[in-house]
Amino acid sequence: MDFDKLVEQCLEKNRDQVIHNASMEHAKILFRTLLRAAETDAESVKIVTYNLNNNFYGDLVDVGESCLESGGTFEVVVLNPDADLSDNSFACMVKRHTNGTIIQIVEALNDFAHFIVVGDKRYRFETDHGQTKAVANFNDSSVGEVLVERFDLLKEYIKDKGLSKKNAPGY
Repeated sequence: MDFDKLVEQCLEKNRDQVIHNASMEHAKILFRTLLRAAETDAESVKIVTYNLNNNFYGDLVDVGESCLESGGTFEVVVLNPDADLSDNSFACMVKRHTNGTIIQIVEALNDFAHFIVVGDKRYRFETDHGQTKAVANFNDSSVGEVLVERFDLLKEYIKDKGLSKKNAPGY
């Protein structure tokens, strides 16, 4: 079975199955499918990333826009203080919506894991950022809830330490 079909089946059947992936192409398929799920169920989307790379996230603007328009929410933490988000199409899309927030920090946090979590049970979690290795699942609340908690603790840490860039919208 090819990767696209596996991902679609896991989404459609709400399957608790670990999906291993290690390529940008597979990551993009997973992100797009996770965002479609968020759109369908008007769920929250929480993303932790280093750069919000426009070459990757730029291809997800359409589904991200649909997700936000359906009532979903976006919270994105960018761990690279030097990332230029001014012309980043994904960041601009999130900023246009009242239910979207971008938090960019002033000091790099290199050892924080990158992930996306939709609701509290669908996710893609990078286990090795350098090699794009990750695990994903469409129905695993035990990991999903931990990722939501880690995201919320990261936001709290950033706020308490005053690490958010002053020009970052929503913070």
